[in-house]
Amino acid sequence: CTGLFAEIFDTDERGSADRTAGTIDLTVETLRVADGSLIATGEFGPGNGGSIKIQAQAIELIGVTTSDIFPSSIVGSTFADGNAGNIDIQTSTLRAVDGSQISNRTFAQGNGGSITIQANEIDLIGINSINKTPSSIVASTRSSGNSGTIDVQANRLRVVDGAQIFTGTSGQGAGGSITIKAKEIELTGETPTGRLVT
Repeated sequence: CTGLFAEIFDTDERGSADRTAGTIDLTVETLRVADGSLIATGEFGPGNGGSIKIQAQAIELIGVTTSDIFPSSIVGSTFADGNAGNIDIQTSTLRAVDGSQISNRTFAQGNGGSITIQANEIDLIGINSINKTPSSIVASTRSSGNSGTIDVQANRLRVVDGAQIFTGTSGQGAGGSITIKAKEIELTGETPTGRLVT
């Protein structure tokens, strides 16, 4: 998979618990994450996941891999005891389509990281037509670690045609909170099959 990655892999139980994966720090005019590409930090052993910081005039997440399964995404995650890093995005425009995601998840004992987005305009549109994954901003837990929070500040927020902003838990850990501050919010539509509502 094409992308930028900063991760901890350690199968040695004696590994240091105070390590942190590297930070991904991007300052760019335009950022386009396409065709299933990833910007990701992860924690698979002792230590904490690194953070993702992005400053851009325009950010677009679009398209899936050639197998039509994995969408373009910005991802933070933990699969072990350490905590996931935070995702911090500052941009004028953010657009996510085709099931693209900005997500921070925990699959183990470590806590999920937060997602903070400051933008003038945010558009989350539609789903992945193959696996029906919604274009979304997600913080969730599937184990005993707690989910992170989502904080969105925008002049205009548009979430349409099955796209979602959500936190959730399918494990023992607690789900996180969602805070949205916007001058204008549009929530409309559903997927073509009507099975997933915005």
